[in-house]
Amino acid sequence: MAIVLTAKDREQLHRQLDEMLDQLPQELRELGQAEETIEAGLQKLGKASLQAWADTAQRSSGSVPLCPECGQSMRHRGLARRMLVTIHGTIVYARPRRRCDCCGRESYEEDGALCFGSHGVSWKVAQRVTRLASLLPSFEMARELLWEDYGIELSKHTIECIVNEAGGMLLEGDDARRAACFAVGEKGAVRGPKESPISPEMTVVYADGTMIHTEDDWREIRVGRVISENAGGQRLRQETFARFLSLEAFGQQLFVAAYAAGYGKAKRWAFLGDGAHWVWELAQFHFPEAVLILDWYHLSENVHAAADVVFGEGSEESQRWAETRLQELWEGEHRLARGAVAELYRQRRGRSVRRCES
Repeated sequence: MAIVLTAKDREQLHRQLDEMLDQLPQELRELGQAEETIEAGLQKLGKASLQAWADTAQRSSGSVPLCPECGQSMRHRGLARRMLVTIHGTIVYARPRRRCDCCGRESYEEDGALCFGSHGVSWKVAQRVTRLASLLPSFEMARELLWEDYGIELSKHTIECIVNEAGGMLLEGDDARRAACFAVGEKGAVRGPKESPISPEMTVVYADGTMIHTEDDWREIRVGRVISENAGGQRLRQETFARFLSLEAFGQQLFVAAYAAGYGKAKRWAFLGDGAHWVWELAQFHFPEAVLILDWYHLSENVHAAADVVFGEGSEESQRWAETRLQELWEGEHRLARGAVAELYRQRRGRSVRRCES
């Protein structure tokens, strides 16, 4: 294995490690101070190690790249330095600058692998930024926690730009996988999903939709979720997405996500929905082998709504009738519940007929 760091770099790093260890407290009760000392020391050591590596690591070499603008060869015009925010701190690296003598376009080969977009952060930093920002209610809070927990200092605007760009890249990847799955092959057949290495005991698919207000108007956003579990009930894979997609595109996206979670190798399948017609139609088209399940929240909501219409909103009789039906459904006695609903319908219909005759 090739040695990357020089002997001088290694000696300096060992000296920094010794300095950190010499600062550790002597008594066990001072654990908090020991943690802080090691955390700060490792942060400094990590930054120094990364900087030393960036100074000595091999630069791009090999074939001369072609200009993406005019197709001519791009000449090496020396090294250009750039600052980069990493998970260990800000470092400076030098990379080859390529220039096209024909159109004057410049290119930096290394930047695509080292930097996330044009934001001056590494891909690892971008990963942490997007994960943290997706879990917190504001970019400002993400900015504060990035500094407190990781020592990464970025502006709120930069965090927002990174999150938006990362989200766009994820959506492009999803669209590409969906297009590849449903593309028509040479023999005229749809290519289909890639085979997943996961072999779950059960895969559950969920679909829903809701209206949200955007900058332009109210729009329906569709939500999909896939969960795969083994025989012991442990989750093997879980994916959730929400997108402004047509019904056809959403169904395809859910299909791709399900097969990525091992749907094709599962022993049992279930599809959970709120009872909307489009949800059941989607399930029957893409997941015909799955058991269709109406989610309990919407079922309960509809049972109470029906009882309120018949017996009066909020009345004791309405509450009692609804709770009885829900208890029957919870215990699997759906025939009793359906019979009670049918009987109630006959009674109500009979009263309506008698009122019309009188």
